Amino acid sequence: MSTESDIVWLLLDSKGFGGIETHVLELAIGLKKNHINTRVVFLSDYGQHPLQLKFNEYGITYSKVEGIIELIKLRFDKKPKIIHTHGYKAGLVGRMAGRFSKVKIVSTFHSGFRGKGRVALYDWLDRASSFFSAANICVSEEIAKALPQKAEVHNNFVSIPDGEFSKGKAIAFVGRLSWEKGADRIIQIAKELPGDPIYVYGDGDYINALRKSGASNIVLMGGQREMSNEWQHIGLLVLPSRAEGLPMVAIEAMARGIPVVANDVGDIKKLVKNMRNGWLIRNYSCSNFCQRIKQWKKLRPVERSLISNNAFSTVKNDYSPEACIPKIIAAYNNCAPMAHIGS
Repeated sequence: MSTESDIVWLLLDSKGFGGIETHVLELAIGLKKNHINTRVVFLSDYGQHPLQLKFNEYGITYSKVEGIIELIKLRFDKKPKIIHTHGYKAGLVGRMAGRFSKVKIVSTFHSGFRGKGRVALYDWLDRASSFFSAANICVSEEIAKALPQKAEVHNNFVSIPDGEFSKGKAIAFVGRLSWEKGADRIIQIAKELPGDPIYVYGDGDYINALRKSGASNIVLMGGQREMSNEWQHIGLLVLPSRAEGLPMVAIEAMARGIPVVANDVGDIKKLVKNMRNGWLIRNYSCSNFCQRIKQWKKLRPVERSLISNNAFSTVKNDYSPEACIPKIIAAYNNCAPMAHIGS
């Protein structure tokens, strides 16, 4: 069991709830179950954060700071052994703080999209400075290849929910409404399937385009603080993304027996096995994507049950905290063996 000095910090810069936030929540819960004293540190204070209620529910300690100086001050006050960064801003600031305070930095790289303009510059700086980390973790092989330093590839993971599989029938998109997530492709898909409502959970730059698309079967559900009460209505998740790492939303869906139709980007092909636990589109076209949706609609109940079971088994075996967190703990121990983290 860890001692009070064996604190791991999970550092992120966040305003809302998305894939990185889900990952940090699941990791904090998993580390706590492994008796590792963990603190989540928000790099900026944007007010009440959706994660705070969850942290309170699970008894997870969290703090908010404003920039590198406060981060360093907090470090000397609380004395963590490791700062584990998530996202490019947290990565850049965390590595600078680590250099000043001589604390070990572990960085997880989540995004398979390089961004544009200023975001692209930050992304480049984040990757270029990865050699300051004691360990680098990537959620896909593609992201790891883009780093100038050696990195371990770890699967994303989610807790296995209690209860039965979703019995929902809705076709849904869940995620940020952005170009890289294929938000514009949702319009094309909806227009090719005019008789099928497409439920869209999320917010982002393309929200107005979806509103003005003229596709009356697009049902905008808005951004969600969490999806736990919504999955029960969903029968099929569609992910027409242009860029991904390993999307948490796909793992969350499959953990509930919801199959996924996904474009083959990032490491989705490791998760989705075509015709076994979902459908993988290797050369995206709207017609190919819609054909897979139609195929799902025509499945007999016994066939749907088989795919749902396969989707669940994939997550349980390879994408659950029990399967993935031991690798993260091993990475911590490799960086700070004197801490006896997780022992």
